[in-house]
Amino acid sequence: MFSRIPPARRNLLLFAIVLAVGWFAWTVRAALNPLLVALMFAYMLHPMVLSLEARGWSRRHAVNAIYVSAALLTVGITVGTFLQARTLWADLMSDGTLVEQLDERVQQAASEVEDWVERFTGDGETPEEVPAAAEAEPSPLGSLIEDVRAWIESDEGRASALKPGNLWALVRRLFGSLISAAVFAFLVPVYTWFLLFELERIQGFVRAYIPVGDRELASRIGSQVAEVLGNFFRGRLLVCLIKGLMLAAVMAGLGIPYAFLLGILSGFFSLIPFAGPAIGYGAAFLLALLDFEPLGALWRVGVVFAIGELVEGYVLLPRILGDKLGLHPLVVFVSLTVAGAALGTFGVLLALPLTAAAIIVTRELVLPLAKDWAEGRRPDASGP
Repeated sequence: MFSRIPPARRNLLLFAIVLAVGWFAWTVRAALNPLLVALMFAYMLHPMVLSLEARGWSRRHAVNAIYVSAALLTVGITVGTFLQARTLWADLMSDGTLVEQLDERVQQAASEVEDWVERFTGDGETPEEVPAAAEAEPSPLGSLIEDVRAWIESDEGRASALKPGNLWALVRRLFGSLISAAVFAFLVPVYTWFLLFELERIQGFVRAYIPVGDRELASRIGSQVAEVLGNFFRGRLLVCLIKGLMLAAVMAGLGIPYAFLLGILSGFFSLIPFAGPAIGYGAAFLLALLDFEPLGALWRVGVVFAIGELVEGYVLLPRILGDKLGLHPLVVFVSLTVAGAALGTFGVLLALPLTAAAIIVTRELVLPLAKDWAEGRRPDASGP
């Protein structure tokens, strides 16, 4: 029946079907997110599977070995991070000793900075004595923590939380988020496991329905984009993991409290260019004030993050990622700025791989068409 449809109507029908499928996918995008993330992980792990197969492993054994290794590593890091985070939260919400100590250290650091500024910019006069009441005034950080804790423990906070409407909204939001996170965490590994077995078949299926004249070009663009995205995310996650474990070890060696928590979080904060290391440094400095004087905390945290940035920039990135993106520094800066302005933090995370993918598409597809147009040639012409 469909063979009697004229080509123009057939193309219009196919276009309508594509629009309908796209609209449906956008409508159920929340359900498709685990599948998209799993597809990204499948492309990241696929070269490792092929490497094990080249050594004589079967596909099933290769996939299972990668899964067991990744599961053990993930569970270990998650448990260690959770235990230290729970200890930190319990210390902050306990009798207030930790908060008072942190307040005192922050005020001491601020006082030393003021003295330093006065020494180099003042007129040499002795500063006036600070009243005792002002010295005892808590810092903004301590005041915020104390206010939150006092509200939680107050009758007003309990009454507000126990109101039927508020309580139901709180329970629904909490359990809804927990269920969504649990479903996401369950589906992504399951989808990834199946995709690692079917990835080549899926690629062949998609390639079979690309027009014959454009099949080679589309396959080349798709393979290059998949390789760039897979290499980038696999390399960045590996760099963040190694950097986080290294920072945790150096912090522990220098006696900085909550070293594992700070190291792992700082390592993965480095996914955010420029701002990530600053966030990690600030958090580590604040918690280092619990055990050290401001100057001691400053140089210890400074040494830790200086070592981390040097190792990341001159050892990890060149060896793991190399120059696989091939982006000029100016292009990197502009892409980060534009993506951050358009999509916020999420855009900053995806700016570099998306820019590299856009460059591949432009080089392989757009520029040849533009050159044919500029030279007055038809796209399928072999010469001028």
